[in-house]
Amino acid sequence: MRRKLTAFVTVFFLIAAVCIPLLSVSAETYNYVKTGLEALYIGNNNTGDGQDKNATVWKDLSGKNRNIDLTQLSAAQKEKVYFTDYGLYNDSTKVFFPDEIKDVMNGDEFTVEIVLGDVEPKGTSWNTFINSSNDSFSLFRLVSSDQLVVKSQTDANHANTRPIVNNGLELFRNSTVTVTFKLNGKLTVYVDGVKVKDENAQHKLSCNDFFFGHDDTYRNHATEYRAIRFYSKELTASEVAANYEVDKVVFAESNGGTSSDTSSAASSATSSAPASSSSSSAAASTSSAAQSASTSSSAAGASSSAASSTNPQTGENDIVYAFAILGILALTSIMVVVRNKRRA
Repeated sequence: MRRKLTAFVTVFFLIAAVCIPLLSVSAETYNYVKTGLEALYIGNNNTGDGQDKNATVWKDLSGKNRNIDLTQLSAAQKEKVYFTDYGLYNDSTKVFFPDEIKDVMNGDEFTVEIVLGDVEPKGTSWNTFINSSNDSFSLFRLVSSDQLVVKSQTDANHANTRPIVNNGLELFRNSTVTVTFKLNGKLTVYVDGVKVKDENAQHKLSCNDFFFGHDDTYRNHATEYRAIRFYSKELTASEVAANYEVDKVVFAESNGGTSSDTSSAASSATSSAPASSSSSSAAASTSSAAQSASTSSSAAGASSSAASSTNPQTGENDIVYAFAILGILALTSIMVVVRNKRRA
């Protein structure tokens, strides 16, 4: 009897040893597009195994270990940069990504996606959300005209035309903003899964580093960064829409989550011409944006049904299965012990 019980307990612990690691691995698994994924930072799961507001590292959940090290910050900066329940709050501070991110941005194609919560504008001229020190790339809001702008260039003499979209603060606040790039193709901006503007991409970037947030009083702001993703490929419109559908579920509890209404983004793109563009090019651009928004809305609708049929955090099923197996084993163990006692 003792031998049988010992053998059973041994099998129990072997299976448990296999199942329990699934709990931490599955917490890192989301239904975002995986092809070309270079870094994945989730604001409400900053450790990959839950949220730790005292964490000094924002873990990269792509599996490539490109973690954001917050120990780089001074004591004064740490008072202004800290984790909330839903993301990393950053008040007027540059937080640098690992060098590998710079290399991704300097490739022939890339995608960067940021999910933002509340945005408090502070800069007198711009609100810069992601940037490189040499200004080869910058995603920012132009304060004077309230416009979303993407700057991309090799240098001052080799710069791409900037996508510019009106109602910038509305587009950034509580939204998923995506920028895709393909050399000799397009530089495209999406908001909440909807394409709002594109321009020709004729020049690669030459970023010397890469960071989010800004400390310059001309460029600063206080913003909750809920997620950041980098890809070494240009995501398609349907992939961007699908990622946004995942964002809506992952951040559903984030004080209302990300906006589920893409109409505001589309209407922003088709509103009055940007002040810094010529009237003729602005008219053509807004017409193109309107068509793009309509096309992407259809893609978003298609991807929505697909995304809603699966859990964005696919590891949740693994957790259920693991606990179910453990529960069955525990119940069986109890039954065996009771049965053996009765025989004795």
